Amino acid sequence: MRTIVLNQTNVVDDGQNNKLVYRFPNSVQFKNHYLAVQSVTMFYSWYNISSTFGNNTFSYQYPSAGVITTFTVVIPDGIYNIPALNAYFQFVSVQNGTYMTTVAGQYVYFAEFAVNANLYAIELTCYTIPSAGVNPNAYIASALGFATAPTTLVMTIPTALCDIIGFPRPAETGNGLAWVSNNWYGTGTSSGTWKGAPYLYNSTTKIASYTSYRSPQVNQNASIYIACNIINNPYSIPSSIIYAITPSAGIGGIIKDQTPEFAFNKLIDGTYNELVISILGTNGSLLAIEDPNITILLVIKDGKD
Repeated sequence: MRTIVLNQTNVVDDGQNNKLVYRFPNSVQFKNHYLAVQSVTMFYSWYNISSTFGNNTFSYQYPSAGVITTFTVVIPDGIYNIPALNAYFQFVSVQNGTYMTTVAGQYVYFAEFAVNANLYAIELTCYTIPSAGVNPNAYIASALGFATAPTTLVMTIPTALCDIIGFPRPAETGNGLAWVSNNWYGTGTSSGTWKGAPYLYNSTTKIASYTSYRSPQVNQNASIYIACNIINNPYSIPSSIIYAITPSAGIGGIIKDQTPEFAFNKLIDGTYNELVISILGTNGSLLAIEDPNITILLVIKDGKD
């Protein structure tokens, strides 16, 4: 058996860091040879929300003095969990002036994304923007002022972000839910269930709460694949996949993956000058990796070994 090492010097410099090219010192001929991954070391540095995935925007409507303004939230490309997504919404709310404070100086926001660990679900709660005449909590309005009448904040979530939080897609409609029309949330007028998941609306407080009915896919690339250009596995799609990695570290942490046993794949017979390793997402497409500090050890054996 022979070992070859690919590292940061082999990464193709295209800003994606998902291809590593190993050039053999001389042309090599493979016939009845097999390839396996020995180990992979890399950082957990691929985004789950980005403009590439089309899941980086949502919008909300804020009524102020009789005028309804729609604000579009553009999430910077990055790695987000639900608390981070909620924190960014609060940040944008402050930037847009769509918040209030209490007399004690506490900030008040009018929507919240939260994890319900017991239900393995995400909850979205849309709160009521108070009016100046109905001000039980002694709110102090931002520059936009109060609503003309107490009004539930309305939020619009596009399909791709719905997949992240496990909410229905626009085509999944029924029973008068807020997402029947244009996938809006915060406009419900009664409580009920949707495929077993509760949605609640308090007609007195005008607070609406929605619970995801599908399992949230917060990271659609929870596992990634390693592929090689000179492998043709007829039982795999894509046919070049030779290994899978599930991160054993937190976001930004170092992943050290070492196989306990080699899983050899037959190399395509032929003469080669180079070998190309690609990093793919779960859909089989190249996955952009932010940190190029990658080391991959491969083992090659022939039929005699």
